Amino acid sequence: MKFWIWGAMCLALVGCSSADKPPQSGVKPLRSGVDKRGIDDSVRPQDDLFMHLNGEWLKHTPIPADKTSYGSFEILADEAEANIREIISEAVDGDYAVGSEMQKIGDFFLSYMDEATIDQRGVQPLQEELARIDQLSTKDAIVEYMGYLQTLDVGGPIGFYIDQDDKDSTRYLAAVIQSGTSLPDRDYYLKDDEKYLSGRDALKKYVTTLFELSHLPEGDEAAEAVLTIETQLADAQWTRTQLRDADKRYNKYQVS
Repeated sequence: MKFWIWGAMCLALVGCSSADKPPQSGVKPLRSGVDKRGIDDSVRPQDDLFMHLNGEWLKHTPIPADKTSYGSFEILADEAEANIREIISEAVDGDYAVGSEMQKIGDFFLSYMDEATIDQRGVQPLQEELARIDQLSTKDAIVEYMGYLQTLDVGGPIGFYIDQDDKDSTRYLAAVIQSGTSLPDRDYYLKDDEKYLSGRDALKKYVTTLFELSHLPEGDEAAEAVLTIETQLADAQWTRTQLRDADKRYNKYQVS
């Protein structure tokens, strides 16, 4: 990967330099397709290739207040969300046949935004699930329930998905990964820097607030329990550095 990135950058530089050369008589000028507005010519590529290629873009592209990082992938994601919102608005405002996809999209969005009904019903729609949780009494039952939650798109201590075999792209495999913590990284649970301590306090406040808004008792106790369980999960999980080792992450098991 390291050599691929360097090679791509070098090709970009060659493309830029080729595009700047005056065309020979009768020869159509070459265009690299590289957007050169982000290049900082005040930095020599041999001194700092990254800043040479991206310096101007970094100077004039602030990180939005609601994000921790910003780049082309975040920009594409924001544009995709804006496009989705446009489709939803069209579904809400349009007059579509009952049972059509657009009618379903519009009604689903309106139900999601109906705060008055949501507040009126409270946690009543969740009572059946809460009762199922109360009845869990064995480890096997808990693991089975976590698998069921995956069908509801609710995360748990174990993440599950289907993807291509990393060493055989001709087939797909069921993949299991570590998951289940609310805070961004295991360090938030295990280190005592001010940043991480405030993060843990914020998590407890969040859980307590959820219980208060849901009119459920013992919110403080629940917050402590959530933090304790997630800390145990974090302690058992691999670090980000360990997760970067693709070979160690590749552990196939035959399931009978």
